[in-house]
Amino acid sequence: MSFAPPPPTKRNTDAKSAPAKKRTPSIASSSSSRRSSVGSEDAPDPSTSSGGYTVLTKPQIEPQPQPRTQPQPTSDSLQVAAQVYPWLYMNSTLDACFKTAESNAEKDLAEKSAELSAEESTLADERARFDAERQIDFADALSKGDLAESAPSIMQSFLAHGDECATVEGEALALATAPPSIAEEDELSPMRPYNAMLDRVESLQKECSRLRGAVVALTQGPGDADEEAKSARSQILQLFSSCLPTLQARADNLDMAHQLLEGAKQSLAMSLHLESMGYSDDEPDE
Repeated sequence: MSFAPPPPTKRNTDAKSAPAKKRTPSIASSSSSRRSSVGSEDAPDPSTSSGGYTVLTKPQIEPQPQPRTQPQPTSDSLQVAAQVYPWLYMNSTLDACFKTAESNAEKDLAEKSAELSAEESTLADERARFDAERQIDFADALSKGDLAESAPSIMQSFLAHGDECATVEGEALALATAPPSIAEEDELSPMRPYNAMLDRVESLQKECSRLRGAVVALTQGPGDADEEAKSARSQILQLFSSCLPTLQARADNLDMAHQLLEGAKQSLAMSLHLESMGYSDDEPDE
């Protein structure tokens, strides 16, 4: 009795009869590799490989700029009014604001001008009162002490001396430059004009010295204890001190006139002496 082998089962038969299939990557593995390739920042290549297969990423497309279009003009009156009305409203509002601000500014300026006018009138009255009081104080200060007694006479003498010096200097210059003339028989008569002019010049020189001493004594005198009187005295003394250079100039002019007269007198005396000896300027030279 022989035993036959058991028949193959269906599973084994199917496994043997079915051809071998290639292994394909699963969908989960491919999707995970795709996510890792897209999320990676260090990989320079946009494609990744998993199990020998290359997975390509979707390229990014940059948006193209839209061309600018000009607004189309409209002829609808309502649209035109809707566009113009805001500008007209803004313009009218600004004009109203400007007019209000201008009126307020003009009002403020008018009020300020009135205030300043009132203040100026008050200041003018105070200034006039101050000047009057100052003049009164100045006159009172001058009326005290020896300044009120000596100052007027010194100033009058100074002015009169100036007029006399101007007259005498002109006459002395004309006499000194005139040619000598002997018209009288007395030999002393030609000298009389020179002697008279010299006397006048010497008198003015003495008066000049006296005035200079008086001015120096007045300016260097003791001061007043009162401040107001001291201030008034200082103002007057400054005026008299300015007279000293003028007196010095007059003295120099009088000295020059005196020298001219002396020279003219000596020249005339020499002419008289030569004439008395028989010499004359009209005789021809031999």
